[in-house]
Amino acid sequence: WGRYSRRFHMSVHPVDTYLRQASYAHNRRVREDCIDLISAVNGVVCDYGCSKFRPDLTQYNNCLTLRMKIPFTFQGTNTDVMVMLAIVPSYPTDPPHCFLILQEGTFISQPHPYIEPQFGFIGLPFLREWCFESNLVLLFSALSHAFSETSPIFKPISSPPPQPTLPISLPIPPTPTIPVPETRVTKEVVPPKTWELVEQKASAQLHKLIDDLIIEVTVDHDLKARERALLNEMQLMLVEREALHHQIEELEEQIKQAEEWTKEADQVVIPENADELIVPADQRTEQLLELCATDRTIMDMEFHLDKALENRVISVADWLKTMRAISKDLYKARGLIRKIVSTTHKSWCE
Repeated sequence: WGRYSRRFHMSVHPVDTYLRQASYAHNRRVREDCIDLISAVNGVVCDYGCSKFRPDLTQYNNCLTLRMKIPFTFQGTNTDVMVMLAIVPSYPTDPPHCFLILQEGTFISQPHPYIEPQFGFIGLPFLREWCFESNLVLLFSALSHAFSETSPIFKPISSPPPQPTLPISLPIPPTPTIPVPETRVTKEVVPPKTWELVEQKASAQLHKLIDDLIIEVTVDHDLKARERALLNEMQLMLVEREALHHQIEELEEQIKQAEEWTKEADQVVIPENADELIVPADQRTEQLLELCATDRTIMDMEFHLDKALENRVISVADWLKTMRAISKDLYKARGLIRKIVSTTHKSWCE
């Protein structure tokens, strides 16, 4: 326990020291991931910047760096390779940048599917698919697995020792020359920003979530509006139903009254002779009734004469002759009516 506590103390202390110098948005997450990696892997070295062992990578001088050996088994041989992790300021949203640190006498295998040959930048599929939940321990496992499939380095075969001098002058076979890969000095190339792909993917997912949320909110708003409209319609229908019930009750009452009137009317005996329907009270009333009947008859004759003239059934001369004749009778009848009414019932004239 003492040895473990000392190791843990020595591993954690550099992280806290260098984190005070660096600036990270998720400072606590960086500390936890670094401590988890140091606890899980032996020999992890924490530092600030990489000018001591990779002076060509000046863009990472203000970043927390971790150096460690990645063990792997290639073609039955167990070996390891030194790797540097540069924790970028946007970690853990963006993945750390990984580089090979070549030992003396080793070279980068060319071509290699995951390693850039000039700077040793490592671009694993795990790094391209990096997300916020990824961590350094999983990255360590991914590096070991990828290097086991394709070795990142190779060592050239050493030259054979010099041949001893023979007493007899015999031809000495030429020493085979082993090609050494040339080191080309070119302009500094910035490693590809693999986190841009992750950022684009996350942005697309975020936009999709926002669009789905907008659709959901719009549908919910429409449903609530329809619900309110239905409630209003139901209230109007209830009011209308009450009014209809009231009208039905009134109609039922009127039907009952009509039925009663019908029963009473059925009991009344109607005389077959029309003259018996109206019985004059005296002689003047009887004369007045006959004069009113004559007045109505002459008015009907005038109406039918006008229709006959309009339809050209009779001529104008016949129409004038007949109208003159009935007009005299009408004048006499109306004069007698006024005379009788004025003498007996003055209120009728009014």
